[in-house]
Amino acid sequence: MGAGRSGKSTLAVALAQEGFGFLSDDRTFCSWKKDKLSAWGLATTLKLRSDAGKHFRELQAKQPKYLPNGERGFRLDVIVSLDGPPALHDQIRRVPHAFEQIKTGVAALRSFRPEIIVRARCTVQKANHGSLCEVVKSAKEIGLNSISFLAADLTSEAFNRPQGWAPERQDRVALNADEADALEAEVERLVIERRLDLKSGFVVESAGKLRRIVLHFHAHLGQAPHVAPSCNAPWVSSVIEASGEVRPCIFHPSFGNIHDQPLRQIVNSPKALSFRAALDVATNPVCRRCVCSLHIPRHEE
Repeated sequence: MGAGRSGKSTLAVALAQEGFGFLSDDRTFCSWKKDKLSAWGLATTLKLRSDAGKHFRELQAKQPKYLPNGERGFRLDVIVSLDGPPALHDQIRRVPHAFEQIKTGVAALRSFRPEIIVRARCTVQKANHGSLCEVVKSAKEIGLNSISFLAADLTSEAFNRPQGWAPERQDRVALNADEADALEAEVERLVIERRLDLKSGFVVESAGKLRRIVLHFHAHLGQAPHVAPSCNAPWVSSVIEASGEVRPCIFHPSFGNIHDQPLRQIVNSPKALSFRAALDVATNPVCRRCVCSLHIPRHEE
């Protein structure tokens, strides 16, 4: 417990980086029933003070912004997966009324904190490649703040796929030549018909990044070369999996586990330093097939 601006959120993030579970930086509710203690946190937008860069190097390249309360600081937001308009989203998720559950969940979050930022991410694949414009429309209709798109990852060992996908599994998600052409047409329609949403940032990607999604599927078919995105993720961020494994990005192998040692030691270990020193994003085969494009400017850039 603590007064406003006393550092509760800063402490919560610091403890999470050291491997502690995170419930809430604001209100946590507890109940005792049948000799079992349960705890849950009130959904909030996590806000950090404007001087948080002193404590978290991940924020040093970012500038604090004005928050709804008029103060300057950093805000960490909620991201949901959105695979299509209602019927298509339910079909892809194989969960009845899954889209309606997102809509209800967003409304519930906003009932607690009207200013909370909720963003969507859509993974482009065989089942939804012709519905990008409809996805944007659906995201706006349920009051999301933005939506971003990325191509389905087809070949990596990430996402709990230690052996990768077999070719027949890839074919269920990848696009064939006709579908890749249809996606190209859909992206151009999105760029034109939703140009104001691209300009405002509601659609996060630029036209160029949206076209890279098309290139990814053409390259998978052997119709174009694989080209690595502009990326410095291993130097400015880390991925912590539910198991505690720490990766330099989603797609490269782990170099430690937060249950064995603190995050700060892992990312500065000899193994991590050696990996970053040897990594050439432009030529690395994993990077060349990457579906992400994280690039955060550093002070010297």
